[in-house]
Amino acid sequence: MVGNSSATCKKNDVEKPRWTSEPPLCIAIRRALSIQPHCQYPESPNHGQIHCDQRAIEDAYPVGTICRYSCSAGYHMSKEDSVIICRRSRWNITKSVDCKKTKDRSRQCSTPIDPPNGQTFCRRRSTAGKYPQGTICWYFCNPGYEVSGPLSRKPVMVCQGPEWEVLENVICA
Repeated sequence: MVGNSSATCKKNDVEKPRWTSEPPLCIAIRRALSIQPHCQYPESPNHGQIHCDQRAIEDAYPVGTICRYSCSAGYHMSKEDSVIICRRSRWNITKSVDCKKTKDRSRQCSTPIDPPNGQTFCRRRSTAGKYPQGTICWYFCNPGYEVSGPLSRKPVMVCQGPEWEVLENVICA
């Protein structure tokens, strides 16, 4: 910025009111930005915001700027790293940040019960013994046992929180 960053309107009884200084000019900053390395304004995630430690000039940030992503209430970060840094005119981000709807924990299913002489295998891992809604599971029989009745490779249960929806009954005999 060239010039004073503030001005005051002064009035006296003899003269008309007037400003104490001329408005500032930003020409020098624009020229400086065009020759200095910078990063374009990073894209904000859907249902989220981005906050940077420096101010943008003409929708660009100087090298060294650090920005942090955050999600709106009811959403969470799709990846763990929520900080990006402008380095060599590029943001150090390899994958875009997205804010996902936070799951209602009451819609989770408890650990499924293994069938007699068998085991359950689920596509997703449990968190503290709870499986998220939509988790798909299959039954497998222990060695020496076979499935009694028609069993396809289709899933046999799906978490429709808080209960499991059984798609096919399995007996290991």
